[in-house]
Amino acid sequence: MITQAFSQSQLLEAAKALPVTPRIMAQLHAILMDSHSGINDIAALIGRDPSLTGRLLKIANSPAFGNGKVGDLHDALRRVGFGEVFRLVGVVTSRDLAGRALRCYGCDAEHFGRHNLFSAIVAELAAERTGLASRTAYTAGLLRTVGMIVLDKLNAPSLREAETYPNSEHERLLEWEEHAFGTTHQQVNRLVLGDWNFPAEIIAAVGPRPDDARAVSPYANLLDLVGSMVRSAGYGLGVNRHGFGICHEQLERSRLTMDEANDILDQAKAALANFQG
Repeated sequence: MITQAFSQSQLLEAAKALPVTPRIMAQLHAILMDSHSGINDIAALIGRDPSLTGRLLKIANSPAFGNGKVGDLHDALRRVGFGEVFRLVGVVTSRDLAGRALRCYGCDAEHFGRHNLFSAIVAELAAERTGLASRTAYTAGLLRTVGMIVLDKLNAPSLREAETYPNSEHERLLEWEEHAFGTTHQQVNRLVLGDWNFPAEIIAAVGPRPDDARAVSPYANLLDLVGSMVRSAGYGLGVNRHGFGICHEQLERSRLTMDEANDILDQAKAALANFQG
């Protein structure tokens, strides 16, 4: 059975119901890329969301960032640092997006949140090793499942249990999505992140792969490797939660060795534990 095919307007309308933090990340990314921007611009952006402001103040006052209480957003930004603020907004985003289980994908909310954050950390660390922009890779790693959230939100009420990803005969996620939804999460990623004004390199990284392999962006190649690494560490989704090891071809395309990949995974596991602590 193929479920109802939803229009672009319906997909974008469903995306509007998602937490605001991903859109704040897009704006924060643009501010941090602008050499003329400063702390006032960042504070003005984050200050629009009282919940995010409160959570960042709580993080800034945690033992990880020193002693002494700060009650002002500007002081919190100075204490934490601009680069770390972006990473922490990503942590908040991962928690916000994991507000519910993905029934169609057979994934509970807690594991989904870990998957997103771990993917972002692995992508950031891998980008640092390969000469790509770590902030761009972190964002792409974090938001590559937005399309899944939208598709699940629209289709979960009508999809029978036997048709969900874990119970289907399809092993490959994209093939199952095409069969079940008539589209893929990568296509929805391109639509939604484009609507949210994310940079082109992030949209290319999380969107559909071009038919010509030579046209695949380096960030898309990196994310394909990240997916393999995340699954090998036991943080994959659905039937591929535990994966089948790291793909050697993907390592070669990203110019990483197996030893480097394993070292990245060790660092990412430690970072994940720190963020969740």
